[in-house]
Amino acid sequence: MSLKLNGGWSYSTQQIENLIPHLKGDSLKVLELGSGESTGKICDHFLSLFSDVVFHSFETSRKYLSNNPNVTSTLYETVESCVLPDDTFDLILVDGPHGEVRNQWYDKLRGVSRVGTIIHIDDFCHYASFAENLDKSFKYDILDESGRSKKNQHCWRTVKVTKIL
Repeated sequence: MSLKLNGGWSYSTQQIENLIPHLKGDSLKVLELGSGESTGKICDHFLSLFSDVVFHSFETSRKYLSNNPNVTSTLYETVESCVLPDDTFDLILVDGPHGEVRNQWYDKLRGVSRVGTIIHIDDFCHYASFAENLDKSFKYDILDESGRSKKNQHCWRTVKVTKIL
């Protein structure tokens, strides 16, 4: 199954394909922070690769909530007030909310992560606080990253948690 993501405000196909070799086992639990056009496509792609996929997505705007029946979508108002599932995840995709407020997730992610959790941060190079707050919450190995070399080019960092601080 080909992913065919558009990029832009959505993930690029390369970002998601680069994650796949790091995901182990037959089942996959995904937490996505920031829904959109790519949410359903990514979920369906994972369903073609894994025997069991649990996919939770959180979004601040009804406009971007996924209508894919395989995605549990939750609307929230602020990062502070958002209650994440009482579970640990294999993969966490951080792509919202828009702007620097996204850095507030990392403290909350400690409660839904474990050693071995993969965290993928879209637009990682946009704000220094993304790296600062990630470093305050986790020790990690960098698995993949892309810095921005041209305007509007995607930048991201993918890490594997080695210790929760």
